[in-house]
Amino acid sequence: MPTHDTGILVLTAQSTGIYTFPVQSFAGGGVAAVYPFIRIYQEGYSPWSHITVAQKTDNQTLEIPLGTRLLVPGDVIDIYCDPNGPHGQIVLLNNTNPYTATGTFPTEEPTTTRWLITIAASVIGAPNEPSARAVWTWTSIAPPP
Repeated sequence: MPTHDTGILVLTAQSTGIYTFPVQSFAGGGVAAVYPFIRIYQEGYSPWSHITVAQKTDNQTLEIPLGTRLLVPGDVIDIYCDPNGPHGQIVLLNNTNPYTATGTFPTEEPTTTRWLITIAASVIGAPNEPSARAVWTWTSIAPPP
């Protein structure tokens, strides 16, 4: 099963309280778009209040407002994008608590697909810049024999 792992990154400030991962570009392989599983790890100091996962190639955006349960260090967000998968399309905190997401659960294209993850953090400035890790996993669709 193919994966793409950012490793742990210090996120880049875009404006007050808004931080981004570097744009991630990778190909899914196979012959058709597929629905990935995306896991985002909260690795830093600042609590998060919102996550946006944007698949820039096809303009698919998923918004995850975290409400009163902020993401703190050690938390993990799992994004199940496949409507036909065992979990369906759902966002889970620490593999148990569902969050309401709005927008489009994104796809991974067989050719290069660009991704941008943005988070809103409630504490601003050094040494509290958020850090995180994201991992995409998917199953490529092979061409027919």
